[in-house]
Amino acid sequence: MFNFFKKTNETKMEKLQAQQGDLQSSISKVESKLGRVQSALQLAETDLMLDESQTNKKRVEKYQKAIEEFNSEIANLQDQLNSVSGEISKVQADEELLRIEELAKQDAKGYEFSRRGYKAKELMERIGREIDRRTNYAGAGDPERLIRDVHYEGRGGMKYAPNNFQPYHHQENPAHVEVWEKETQEADQQINKDFEELQQAVNKYFGKELM
Repeated sequence: MFNFFKKTNETKMEKLQAQQGDLQSSISKVESKLGRVQSALQLAETDLMLDESQTNKKRVEKYQKAIEEFNSEIANLQDQLNSVSGEISKVQADEELLRIEELAKQDAKGYEFSRRGYKAKELMERIGREIDRRTNYAGAGDPERLIRDVHYEGRGGMKYAPNNFQPYHHQENPAHVEVWEKETQEADQQINKDFEELQQAVNKYFGKELM
């Protein structure tokens, strides 16, 4: 059984097909009558050929008129049938377009699924390069300026400044340490907030919870 995409099309098609069946049946009945009259006309013409009486002439004329009327009725019914068939074709064309559109929607889902992957892959490559730029070097994220500000050669037994605050910094330079801890706490809060938003955006982009 044909599955309609639009309920109104299904209802309309049922009505049109019923009309089509009725018209085809009516045409068949009239054509049957026409055939019988045509046969009768042949006999009447034969009688007229043998006897050109007024009675025979009237019989022939009667059958000829009946044939004209039947042909006119058939033509009228055929016009109606053609109109109904045209409406059926329109409904079928509409359903065919809806069927094609449904296939396109399904394919578009696969297209979107793939394209989102490709675009995310391109972005991840750029993100990877940015991550390397931010993390792949010695002292990344260390308080280098604060430590250099209070370091002197040989302090703590080191010629060069250390990467992180040492115990003596906490004792001798508490302001540097406190400011660093305050700034990094604020930075962490903002990072966590932004990362949470990033997680939500990534999940929304892929349509599933990845992070």
